[in-house]
Amino acid sequence: MKSPRLAFSLALLFILPMAASAAIVTNGSFENPNNTWSNSGFNYMEVRTGDSNITDWSVASATPGGVAWARRPTNDGFNPSDGDYFVDLSGFGTNAGPAARLEQVLQNLIAGETYTVGVDYWGDRASLSIGGIQIAAAAAASGGWTRLTATFQATGTQALLAVGHIGSSGVAFVDNLTVNGREAGGGSLPEPASLSIVALALAALTLSRRRR
Repeated sequence: MKSPRLAFSLALLFILPMAASAAIVTNGSFENPNNTWSNSGFNYMEVRTGDSNITDWSVASATPGGVAWARRPTNDGFNPSDGDYFVDLSGFGTNAGPAARLEQVLQNLIAGETYTVGVDYWGDRASLSIGGIQIAAAAAASGGWTRLTATFQATGTQALLAVGHIGSSGVAFVDNLTVNGREAGGGSLPEPASLSIVALALAALTLSRRRR
């Protein structure tokens, strides 16, 4: 039978790699924690270039109008892929123009580390860029939410992430944007799966003590 110390050590071996993996992007589902959303029409809010209504995100190159920040359910029957909000990069009636995008500066990256980026999109072709360089582009998805993923290697501790669309013929919904990889300083707290391993190790420790 394994000793109590050995059981706990094995649990830590599982936990440490998990704790080092973190979600680097913040508010990837474009939620509304600061209560800045208001209805411009049909359960969409227009957010223009430079506005900071969408927490942790900035709008760029949306002209002559802004992007449309949507809350579920919209009056035209659309729902997010995750959470309660999503963004239509085309704006109201494609008024945001073909170059509109959402940007966020990723923090605490590890130079040389590889990160995985993913976004759900629906409508016009979606694109992902890091530091102004496009790392992924996808075909139009008219049948519902579709996932676009790509990887990049960090060259420093920060990087500008952008999600945009290619085209101007229709809606360009985006939601559930994630960036996963190691974060400088140790990353996040253990995931629920790793917590269950701790529970098993503690149970083994308790059982061993009782038998002794």
